[in-house]
Amino acid sequence: MLPLSEKINIAEKPSDIIFADFPDRPGSAHVYKELKLGSKLALMLGDHLEYYNLANLRGMQLVLFDDAILHLARIVRMPRGNVPIVGLSGCGRQSLIRLAAQIGGCRFETVEVTKSYGQQEFREDLKKSLRMAGEKATQCVLYISDNHIIKESFFEDLNNSLNVGDIPNIWQSFEINELVDNVRPLAQEAGKPLGRDDAMAHFTSLVRSNLHVVLCMSPSGKQFRNRLRQFPSLVNCCTMDWYDPWPQHALLQVAQSITSKWEVEKRYQDSMAEVCVHMHLSVEQASAKFLSEMERHNYTTPTSYLELLNSYERILKEMDQLIAARHSKLSNRLQTLIRTNREVEVMQRQLIAIQPRQEQSQKDILAIMEELSAQQQEVEAKQEIVRAEEAEVSQSADEAEELVLEAQNDLSRALPKYNAAIKADQSPDKSDISEVKSFARPPELVMFVLQAVSMQLNQPQTQEQAKKLMNAEFLGKLHDYDQDSLDEKMKSKLKANFINNPKFQLEVVESVSKAAKSLCAWVRALFDYSEINEYYQ
Repeated sequence: MLPLSEKINIAEKPSDIIFADFPDRPGSAHVYKELKLGSKLALMLGDHLEYYNLANLRGMQLVLFDDAILHLARIVRMPRGNVPIVGLSGCGRQSLIRLAAQIGGCRFETVEVTKSYGQQEFREDLKKSLRMAGEKATQCVLYISDNHIIKESFFEDLNNSLNVGDIPNIWQSFEINELVDNVRPLAQEAGKPLGRDDAMAHFTSLVRSNLHVVLCMSPSGKQFRNRLRQFPSLVNCCTMDWYDPWPQHALLQVAQSITSKWEVEKRYQDSMAEVCVHMHLSVEQASAKFLSEMERHNYTTPTSYLELLNSYERILKEMDQLIAARHSKLSNRLQTLIRTNREVEVMQRQLIAIQPRQEQSQKDILAIMEELSAQQQEVEAKQEIVRAEEAEVSQSADEAEELVLEAQNDLSRALPKYNAAIKADQSPDKSDISEVKSFARPPELVMFVLQAVSMQLNQPQTQEQAKKLMNAEFLGKLHDYDQDSLDEKMKSKLKANFINNPKFQLEVVESVSKAAKSLCAWVRALFDYSEINEYYQ
């Protein structure tokens, strides 16, 4: 026996030589033989993993490092094997069980826990696995984890199944009859008696040979130890498989397998893997110190390690994208600078080419500017003359505007008189003449009006002459009278004798005779018309 200091912990430093019955390729025969750990064995098991991924919708991304291969060999090589796998969550227990079932040609079965899952549903799932192993003689693996054990009574049924291959009171009488009928052909092929009890015994034997119960259990807490004490079949009828924390070389293999797929140079991949291993181990050391000082657990599981690698990859991709974006931006700006420099060079050559023309243009511009300066002086002189003329025109315009305003005011005053004169010229009618002629002895004011009419018609201003005027032609003389025939002498006499006389007003005359009023209006209208006409002429 080796001294304690020289013992080799297989979890720390696995041996290169193992014994297992791995088939060389999927579907070939199992041969228990000596195998050597290394890339060749990993490639052979990789073929089995690839075959599993092709046969299942949900593939597995396993890294077959040396410790994983040792656990896989331990699971596959056990006939009638029932395995309690003890380890923390995330160490790859279920994945290795699925791959071991694929290599061993076993059907993988598990339970699906729902909200209403209970003892009855658990027994129905057990029946399916028992029928598969006993009725159909099919190798199958029943995988149950801590999460599936909702009630501790589940372990009672598992304990009986592990111990004797059967569960008391799980089958009803009609189900037993079905089992007996289905198992008798298998018993006959095996040369066994065909009695009812013999058939059930053969069914139990097939179950123990073909059904492999795999329990995934966590060693943390008191629950694991209590279950081992309460259900001894977990120890007596099973082979324990302990999953220790991944050793350093396993962590490195996993990291190298993952970093090899990253889009980085090969020389950096191994360094990144070593950094991730160092980070994980440093956290384990800090967790151990945290436990010793604070008496509190901080579990660093393989899941934490894989999450670290995923986070590293995610950050690496983000940084690659950031660097690529910055590189693209800088490249675009550099191209812009190069393009701008080229354009500047072209412009410089163009400037050199047009420089002689530019100098001539400058000379032409100077000559034009001198000419414009001379013209500007002439324009300024003319502007002075124009400004003086504008002042005179403005003054004349102001005076003309005052005259126009005055004329408009006079017109507004004279226009009513003019219109009245035009209207009055047509106002005397036959009724007015008849009324005046009807007077046997005309009133004094009527005679006064007739004298004014006689003067207007250049007739004597006597009473007899006034009566003579009242003939048939009188009205025609009034209407045909030439409005422009009044001279200054006649106007002066009319104004002195009649127009300015207070009695010669329309209101006064109307109070005596309306007919005389129309004649008075005729005289005054012609006088006003003559005044207005004279003013505007």
